[in-house]
Amino acid sequence: MGKAQRDKGARFERKVATALRGRYPHATVRRNRQSEGAMDSDVSIKGTNTWADWLWIECQDSKNPSPTSKLKQALRDTEALHECQRFPVVVWHKTGQRKSWATFRLCDWLERADALCECVTTAPQVWPTTLVTVELNEFLEAMLP
Repeated sequence: MGKAQRDKGARFERKVATALRGRYPHATVRRNRQSEGAMDSDVSIKGTNTWADWLWIECQDSKNPSPTSKLKQALRDTEALHECQRFPVVVWHKTGQRKSWATFRLCDWLERADALCECVTTAPQVWPTTLVTVELNEFLEAMLP
């Protein structure tokens, strides 16, 4: 990856961190170093006293974003670090568009929302693959009380 791409990614990560700071002004929100490998997500948030503290946020700003691939990466990273209780979410933006998006697995959101039903445990082959994509602002408003 070239310097221009790294700089573009860092700018987007700062934008995401700024949006989270606006939502949680008393929390610690930071971009994390990735130079030593994935020891933490691209952007982390701590001190909200909500399940937002458990987010594993991967960011992508691209002409051809691939949130599904980034979500798989987040799942691999959390499993490798034994951080399976984390909630992986990809915050992404397509170059040339105004809106940013959040993509996550429905089963992760249902689990965090304490809304699991019997059908989740009886059909695990379906639920883990169901993805949800919403505008980033909607995610921050509706899913992070």
